[in-house]
Amino acid sequence: MVHHDKPLTLLGLRKLVQAIDSRYWERKAEITRENPHPNKADPKSEPKAARNPDTLSRAKAPESPRATPDLTGKLGKDGKLTPQERQCRLDNSLCLFCGRTGH
Repeated sequence: MVHHDKPLTLLGLRKLVQAIDSRYWERKAEITRENPHPNKADPKSEPKAARNPDTLSRAKAPESPRATPDLTGKLGKDGKLTPQERQCRLDNSLCLFCGRTGH
């Protein structure tokens, strides 16, 4: 935003932010078209967060070979998490939907 004049109104700020956001996603699409293989992308073109080893290890963690997780003992007859499993996920800061961390 430092390369633009400072908006005087909230509406002006909103329009500027939308224009910057739109340009960001346009450029992201251009990069994707230029290099369709993201794992071979130039590391300098990636955001710093994507170059962080901790972020990469979470993002590229191997998926389980099964398409659906084993929910035996975690769901009640009503299809909802059992109270024990729900409390366990809350205590460990896990997602109530998928049971993983990081989102």
